[in-house]
Amino acid sequence: MVVSSGDTVVVERVDVNELGGTIVMFNVVAIFDLSDGLITCWREARRPPTRYRPQADVRAADLLRAFQPGHALAHGRR
Repeated sequence: MVVSSGDTVVVERVDVNELGGTIVMFNVVAIFDLSDGLITCWREARRPPTRYRPQADVRAADLLRAFQPGHALAHGRR
């Protein structure tokens, strides 16, 4: 999700990493302040990670696809 007001932009995203066979997902909110088209301040807040021990056929790339716009999981549907 991306929203803006004036020179402030707020971005909500999910970062997905794979660490030692465990998929770790972070919910992140980033706030950008802009001036003359340049970022003058960048702040982020993260929730504690969610960890997944995937089955052999699940990869981080599969989870990333699930969170792309238009996918059911991206909209909270299963």
